[in-house]
Amino acid sequence: MYKKQIVLILIALSTTFIFDNVRAASTLDSLEQVLARLPDSARLIKLNDLAYQNPDDYSYKIYAEKLLKEAEQQKNNKYLGNAYFLLIKYHYSHDIDSMRLLLKEAEPVFLNGNNLEYFFRTKTWNIYTYEQQENDERVFSEAKLINKLSEQLNYPEGKEMVDQAIAHYYSSKKLFKEAFNLYEDVYKRMEARNSSPIKRINIIRQILNHRGDEIDVNKRIYYLQKLKTYIDECQENNITQLDKENPLYYIKYLYHRSYLFVAYDLGDTALMRSHLQEAEYMTQEYPIKNQATVLMRLKAHYYILSKQYTKAIDLYNEMIKDISPKHNRQYLIDLLYEQADMYHKIGKDDLAISQYKKCISLNDSLRRSEYLDELAKMQIQHQEDKKALKIKELQLKVSHNTLWELGALLIISLLTCTFFGYIIYSRKKRNRFLRKAKERAEESDRMKSAFLSNINHEIRTPLNAIIGFSEILIDEEDEEQRRQYVNIIRENNGMLQQLIDGILSISNIESGTISFKFTNFSLSELMKEIRHIAPTKIPGTTNIEYSQGPDKKIKADRSYLGQALINLLLFSASRAPKGNIRFGYKIKDDTVSFFIQNTDLEISQEEISLLLDYRLLLQRWTKGVGMGVNLELAATKTLVKRMGGDLELVSRSRQGMVIYLIIPLKPHNSQQ
Repeated sequence: MYKKQIVLILIALSTTFIFDNVRAASTLDSLEQVLARLPDSARLIKLNDLAYQNPDDYSYKIYAEKLLKEAEQQKNNKYLGNAYFLLIKYHYSHDIDSMRLLLKEAEPVFLNGNNLEYFFRTKTWNIYTYEQQENDERVFSEAKLINKLSEQLNYPEGKEMVDQAIAHYYSSKKLFKEAFNLYEDVYKRMEARNSSPIKRINIIRQILNHRGDEIDVNKRIYYLQKLKTYIDECQENNITQLDKENPLYYIKYLYHRSYLFVAYDLGDTALMRSHLQEAEYMTQEYPIKNQATVLMRLKAHYYILSKQYTKAIDLYNEMIKDISPKHNRQYLIDLLYEQADMYHKIGKDDLAISQYKKCISLNDSLRRSEYLDELAKMQIQHQEDKKALKIKELQLKVSHNTLWELGALLIISLLTCTFFGYIIYSRKKRNRFLRKAKERAEESDRMKSAFLSNINHEIRTPLNAIIGFSEILIDEEDEEQRRQYVNIIRENNGMLQQLIDGILSISNIESGTISFKFTNFSLSELMKEIRHIAPTKIPGTTNIEYSQGPDKKIKADRSYLGQALINLLLFSASRAPKGNIRFGYKIKDDTVSFFIQNTDLEISQEEISLLLDYRLLLQRWTKGVGMGVNLELAATKTLVKRMGGDLELVSRSRQGMVIYLIIPLKPHNSQQ
């Protein structure tokens, strides 16, 4: 019965999809037929109306392309400018390189048609793209160029657009005071020129985006009153739409939402309740999108302000449930910190500590991601420096060949001799420059290696936790709390030790400072040694079953092999502290295969790939993958490979995880 229903549903969905495609295709065909029957001027008007009809729907690109083609054929500058503007707007959000190419084509069209609004607006968008690409130099050089054009063309609105872009740039760099001052200056100039209300409202919106710790609350109230004046004027004049993208109801909603932040900073519960009711009413009555989470958090702040902590916690639970840690990590950290504070205020310190621990873990992961971003940029820059060095070395060889050729020409005449002397001087100067460039590139390489060998950024989080909870522990009298703090200190101490071990292992392996000392020893002696060491390093809650294989002599570096096996046992135990581990080895042909099986642990294939390849781990770090034991495991695999062996990790559903360390009984000549 259910199968039949599912089949019918699938047929209905596929049929709907087919009809939708047919309808879309037929719409375009119908449009072509309608346009073919219209006179030239009417065709342009029709396409222009269609392109501007749905600015939020990216289908306008199709109509804009048709409008561009038709306007080019008819040589109509007005509609050609409209088409270019819409296409530049589309590519501004999708493809920056295409946007810049279109901008070069469109500039003479805008200027010839005296369409300075489009000319300066599109050029200002280019400043925002350089901001996104973190090209600070181009941000200011482009701004300077546009300001100069604004003066030459006597178009003050152009400078206002540039100043708004620079203010946005300041905000992105957390220079909030400078950003606010620039926005305020633009607003005053607009008032003096009596600019349109929507332009002034847009500036007020940018100003109100700054919170209480960034600008004075009285300033925000002043601009909220200004915004209310514009809203009242529009209502008196029956204006419901300020422009194509800004209905009046949305501006009213922004007014109430902004006042909620002010009321919270003032600590005025009555004022906050009033504007919260108005904002919620607006979202229910009008099609206002993507504001549910914002209002929910503001409502939680209202509950906090009115000391209704339980209701606030419930709202936080609802918000946290819907957040993806991969995409909104900082927002999630903020919510967890606020919720932990609520738990503390109502006396639920256990839950508060739990939330704080989540915050520490997420914050640590976020810092690692930021660090890896910087590391990736350094690696890219290093590769570019190496390529530049190679090119310059080739140029150096070419210059030497040129010198020999000029030396031959010296014999021809004294004039050539004079010229040759000049060439020698210039080439020597160039060679000095190339040598310095080479030294700089080599220094960059040394700095990278030293940087990777002396990482301390990731050490701060566990170290701070150890110090912080140690200080709290001194004054804490409650025995249960003291045990919790001791456990936290132990966890962070373990994290710190694993982190340092992983970093040092990778650094030593990559720098080539590890040398192996191969000796003959029996496998039973090695197993006996590991049996003796393992209990001192692995938690007592982990049960280890040792499986003794046939005794055999092996030639390897006993110290590094033993350390590698201990590391693998530690990894397995840390992932399942109360699990059962089976450890042993088997002899096959000329190799020994050590195995560590944990039936209580399963790991995804994606995580396995990351665990065994630290280079891939570094590349993927930006997706939230951390270091710690993961890096130590990757270092162990690299170490084993240097000894001529290999490391494999297999995980199957309901069978647990097995780590295999495979190493030859006798090393190859290259390893010795």
